[in-house]
Amino acid sequence: MITLTIKKFYSRSLTKAVDFFKRRTIASLFLLFFAGISIAAINMIHLSSELINTQALQSSFLYADALQQARTLYNEAIVEKLKNDGSINIDYNHIEQPKTIPIPATFLIELSERVSQENLGLSVKLFSDHPFAFRKAPNRRDPFEREALAFLVKNPDKPYTRIMNVNGRKVFRYAQAEIMKSSCVACHNSHPQSTKRDWKVGDVRGGLEISSSIDFLVQQNRKGILSGVAMISGLFGLAGIGVWIVFDRLKKVSIELEEKVKIRTEELSQANESLSVEQEKSNSLLLNILPKSIVERLEGGEKTYPTPLQESAYYLLISSTLRPYRSACNPQNWLKY
Repeated sequence: MITLTIKKFYSRSLTKAVDFFKRRTIASLFLLFFAGISIAAINMIHLSSELINTQALQSSFLYADALQQARTLYNEAIVEKLKNDGSINIDYNHIEQPKTIPIPATFLIELSERVSQENLGLSVKLFSDHPFAFRKAPNRRDPFEREALAFLVKNPDKPYTRIMNVNGRKVFRYAQAEIMKSSCVACHNSHPQSTKRDWKVGDVRGGLEISSSIDFLVQQNRKGILSGVAMISGLFGLAGIGVWIVFDRLKKVSIELEEKVKIRTEELSQANESLSVEQEKSNSLLLNILPKSIVERLEGGEKTYPTPLQESAYYLLISSTLRPYRSACNPQNWLKY
C-alpha cells in the first residue's frame, strides 16, 4: 500500500513537472541554466580541493625525502668515517662540547628547525613514543601525532595526512614513518639516554612530520573557481539571451501568422456571404423562368431527364435538320471512293 502511494505521488509530481516545463519554456530553460552553473561550480570546488591535496602531498613528500636523504648522506659520509676517530666526538650535545658533531637524529632535528625558521608557514619535526630522555619535555604529542603513530605502525610504507585549522590557518599535515636501520638500532640500543633498548631493524621508531600552510593555495584556487564560475555564467547568460531572442522571434512570427489566418478567415467569410447572395439571385432568376417545384428539385441536386414527348420532338428536329445530307450519307456513294 505504501509503495503504491509513493508511486502515485512520484507519478503526479513528474506529471506536474512536465506540465510546468511545457507551459513555461523560458523559465524552464533559465532553471536548467542555473542548475548547470551550480553543478559546474560544485564540480570545480571538488576538483580544486583534490588539486590542493595533491599539491600539498607532493610538496610534503619532496621535503621529507630531501631531509631523509640529507640525514642518510650525513650519516654515511661523515658519521661513519669519524666514529672511530678518537679526536672527534659524536654526541647529541655537540654545541657545548668542542670537537663534537651531532648524531644523525640530532642533525635531522636541528636541520628541521632551521628549515622551519627560514620558511614561514612550514614546520618540520620528529616525534616518537620513545624519545631520548633529554627530549621528553618538549616532545609532547598532539592528537594528530598520536593518530599518525598508530597508523604508521600498521602501515609503515604509507603516509598519514590531514587538513586541519591551526591558529586560524588551514594547514596540511603530513607524517611518514621513521624506520629503524642497522646503524640506528646499534645507537638506540646502547645509548645511555635511550628509553627503549630492544629495537630491531624495520621497527617504526616514530614519525617525520611536515606541516605546511595551504591558505595561499586555497585563496588562489578560490580565485580560479570564481573566475571559472563567472566565465561559465557569462556563457550561459549569452546562451540564455540567444534562446530568448529566438523565442521572441518565434512568438512574433506566431502572432503574424495568427493575424494572417484571421484576415484570410474574414476574406473567406466575406466570399461565402457573396456566394450566398449570388446563389439567392440565381434562385430568384430560376423561379422567374421555371416552376418552383423544378427549382426545388434542382436545388436538391436532382438530375432531370427528357420525357417521351420531349424525346420525340428532339428526333423530329434532328431528322429535319439532317434531311439535305441524307443522300451524301448513302453507303453506296462511299463505295465509289
